[in-house]
Amino acid sequence: MNYLIISEKNIAAQRIATILSGGKHKKSSFQRVPYYDYDKGDDGYTVVGLRGHIINLDYPEEYRNWRSHPVLELVDVEPEKRVQAKAVVNTLCKLAPEADIVIIATDFDREGELIGTEALDFIVETNPEVTVKRARFSALTPIEIREAFDNLQEVDYKLAEAAESRQVVDLAWGATLTRFISLASQQGGSQFLSVGRVQSPTLALVVEREKEVTSFEPDDYWRLLATLAKEQGAGAGSGAGTEARPDDPDNFQALHDLGRIFDKEQADQLFAKLESAKQARVTKVTTEEKRERPPSPFDTTSFLLAAGSIGLGVARAMVLAEELYTGGLISYPRTDNTVYPRTLGLRRILEGLSKLPGELGKGAKTLAKQEKVIPSRGRKQTTDHPPIHPTGFLPKKKLSDEASKVYTLVVQRYLATVAPWSEGERTDVELDISGELFKAEGYRILTQGWREYYPFFKPSKGPLPSMAEEELLDILAMELDADQTKPPSRFNQGAMIREMEKLGLGTKATRHDILQKLYDRRYVEGNPLRPTISGQALASSLVAHGGPIARYEMTAQLEAEMAEIAEGSKELAYVVDHSRQLLTEVLTTMEGEKETIGTEIRKAIESQNLVGSCPSCENDLMIRRSRRGKRFVGCKGYPDCTVTYPLPPTGKLVQLPEPCDHCSAPRMVRYAKGKRPWYFCLNMDCPSKKSATSEKKPKKAAEKEGKGEAVADQKASTEETEAAPPGTSSSD
Repeated sequence: MNYLIISEKNIAAQRIATILSGGKHKKSSFQRVPYYDYDKGDDGYTVVGLRGHIINLDYPEEYRNWRSHPVLELVDVEPEKRVQAKAVVNTLCKLAPEADIVIIATDFDREGELIGTEALDFIVETNPEVTVKRARFSALTPIEIREAFDNLQEVDYKLAEAAESRQVVDLAWGATLTRFISLASQQGGSQFLSVGRVQSPTLALVVEREKEVTSFEPDDYWRLLATLAKEQGAGAGSGAGTEARPDDPDNFQALHDLGRIFDKEQADQLFAKLESAKQARVTKVTTEEKRERPPSPFDTTSFLLAAGSIGLGVARAMVLAEELYTGGLISYPRTDNTVYPRTLGLRRILEGLSKLPGELGKGAKTLAKQEKVIPSRGRKQTTDHPPIHPTGFLPKKKLSDEASKVYTLVVQRYLATVAPWSEGERTDVELDISGELFKAEGYRILTQGWREYYPFFKPSKGPLPSMAEEELLDILAMELDADQTKPPSRFNQGAMIREMEKLGLGTKATRHDILQKLYDRRYVEGNPLRPTISGQALASSLVAHGGPIARYEMTAQLEAEMAEIAEGSKELAYVVDHSRQLLTEVLTTMEGEKETIGTEIRKAIESQNLVGSCPSCENDLMIRRSRRGKRFVGCKGYPDCTVTYPLPPTGKLVQLPEPCDHCSAPRMVRYAKGKRPWYFCLNMDCPSKKSATSEKKPKKAAEKEGKGEAVADQKASTEETEAAPPGTSSSD
């Protein structure tokens, strides 16, 4: 028998071939697409890797021109399937006729199943008699791969249809709404405004939180804090015969029972009563031993949250996790599961990790010696993939610094999940100071347990010195601490992913990509996330005029319906038709307010890009982008006024409030990662340029663009492009 094995990428194909052949495979290629042959007994095997999706959905050519058809007409147009990896397709068609059995060995999730069935369509068309099977695995390790190929299953076509429905739905929403908003606001060419089914409600959440933060009006409040120490000579606290210091680690603070006091007069009266007090009397001491369970195993969301603690953004963390997965070092990183399956082999993984150098290996060796390895478990349990965990196989070559960070994080979390509980002691103390009740809380770790292996969860309170009821303590300081209530926190990347999961926005496989798109399209910046002016304008307009498109409920409903396709309770055609009905209702409403929407967005974007007055005609100078994506400053009065200034090609630009002292042109500052801020005058002929000490590289880049090129870019930016820009077809 001849077997043809289809994996998602070449690196996976090579690893599968190496495992199944014992390293005795032969590498060949066709049209520069590699594949791997080996024999086992009388059977021949060929393993070939795809390049992810080999098919792309897009509209027929006649709909590529944005103005050729009304936007509403696009909703019901059936997209076409176009080959985007011709060499891979040609290789499949070459190998298929010799195959008796084809085995799909792509990642086992919605996208992986769709990628596999896309390839299968070409194979079956070439060889209709071929038998089709599926290998399901969660890690590219010898144990998992051999077990998967020894227990072949059937292809899950419903799972593939769920992924295909997402492609069709997101193409319709992304293309139609992007065209509508961009045309309404006159943002053509490279300046088009992307709108998407998941992207837009996610952006709306960021903007809504920003409004809550900026409109927040703080309230003043006061707290009465007493700094206390053991009574002098008591042999504890600051120590007998020595002077007690407020910064002594054995000293502690107690808070008045009222906590935050919002009445200033009341706070002043209490402080006047207490400021001369010298001693506090302990009236009650309560201690309670607490056992703290280990953290639950990593699912995708908790992994991405933890990645922030080691300085990684969510999109970068997922890229690194996927590299570790294809290298056989960790399990599949896209999972909702937080419960290890009974068959995972927890001790075997620990024994493998015990060979790691340093503290990780030492910790794994200790935990492997436990009589029973009992893991923690979370609230979510699924059957597709286990939680993210190290496979127990060690890196054969040195990992990059970032990949090493992620690998270490996954190992640390795994060790914590199979470690003993941590034990601590909580202490609550009540004190009397001049008839007023004060309270203090403390926490002392008795046994580290899992904390020894996972250092990211710290107790919020430190330990208190030992005290007994009726004991007298010295008051080292009495403070009336003034503060204000705080606005809600902005979302950092991890918190945004968690909020998206909670509201049903996107899936474990798409959320980090959606968030990255908001950055790439300059709708948000920084971490925590802040909306840019264009992002705020777009979201605000969609909230005011777009109805459901800016709210999470409708998107979450469609996500649930796609999941029902995978479960077999809904059909692809029903979900697509329902989404088109909802989209038609949204677009019909927005068409009636098109002029208002366009004006609101256009004015906001213009205000974001203003950099001062033109020295020639006193029109506004604005940051523009050419068709090629280059940014420059041009006069709003073009073509009557051709004043332009080149800009550095990279970095964040901020306008300075004062113009140049030498030539009165606007001044800006460029911020770039790893470099000092660069302050510069826009005028390339400014006398200050001769003695400037700014960075050489940005200056050369700006000069290279030159005045003449900036003028050409100014002309190009005013010409609308009719071709649909990239990035609006799917995954929005």
